[in-house]
Amino acid sequence: MASKTSLKEKNPNKSDGNKFDKILKENLEAMVPVLFRKVLKIKIDRTENLPQIRNQITKESEPDFLKMAFSGEYPKGFLLQIDFESKDERATDARMLEYLGVAFRKYRLPVDLHLVYLPKGKPRYFTGKIKFFGLNYEYPIHVLSEIDYREFLSSDVPEDVLMAIFADPGGLSATEILRLIVEKLARLKGKSTELNKFINQLKVFSIIRNLQLETQKQVDNMIDKLEFAKAVRADNWFQMGAQEGLEQGLEQGLELGEIKKAIFNIRKMTELKFDTNVIADISGVSEDWANMIQNQLKFEPEIIKLLKTGKFSEEEISDKLKIHPLLVKVVFEDL
Repeated sequence: MASKTSLKEKNPNKSDGNKFDKILKENLEAMVPVLFRKVLKIKIDRTENLPQIRNQITKESEPDFLKMAFSGEYPKGFLLQIDFESKDERATDARMLEYLGVAFRKYRLPVDLHLVYLPKGKPRYFTGKIKFFGLNYEYPIHVLSEIDYREFLSSDVPEDVLMAIFADPGGLSATEILRLIVEKLARLKGKSTELNKFINQLKVFSIIRNLQLETQKQVDNMIDKLEFAKAVRADNWFQMGAQEGLEQGLEQGLELGEIKKAIFNIRKMTELKFDTNVIADISGVSEDWANMIQNQLKFEPEIIKLLKTGKFSEEEISDKLKIHPLLVKVVFEDL
């Protein structure tokens, strides 16, 4: 990453900056497709490794991503360089010009240089433009906080899902975003050792957003949830369900606590006008099941009205309206 000291100023642990750089190096290969499509918005036919990449410049200036790329406009190839920035500093424009000069001098090929900006909002101290005398150079700055987090969270690639922490939350709180990220990682990797790797990476990323404590809280909640699921799988009581919707949820392998969480997600994301297929993917249920809950959401005003009378139990309201009992519970808890 470009700024090697940016994380050190935010956390007393001096190794955080190096950890972040290491994570980017490990994850970039898997992230490249979504970076090209969703962030850089470029079409690349293919990329190839460059020879002796580490010998061309010093370690302090080593780029995050530099490869030979081929496209319709440049069928003979060009250099594609991507740099990640976690700090708003005045030297960035000069550093990008240095990258351009070093890469062009070494390979004598056109250079397409992109900067991906990780903090919230646009940078104030660098502009992506350098102009004086005969020099007129511009490079694109891609601000992740301006990209909808669903572009990353909807991916089945864990490395992409992690990037949702830097994206536009779309009205959700940091707590809700982190919960969605942790739950998606858990669904993608289950109890494998890889889950621990991605959770640890998320903790490092959270430093840039100053969300270390909230991230740890969501991770702890996930661990508790996994332990709960493990415990109830041996309990026959949790396999019982009188309502059709509850039975369908259990048939999909969901426990009661997971069904309730899925309904919460469906209700929240329906309010935000998510597509049903995205809602189902993030909630870990089928589209038919998500659509069933969405159809029952039309009864929410009536649920609230009946709850406020204080005359009916949650079970009675569920029977009266012929809706999922846990939907009533979710609405009640929200009230």
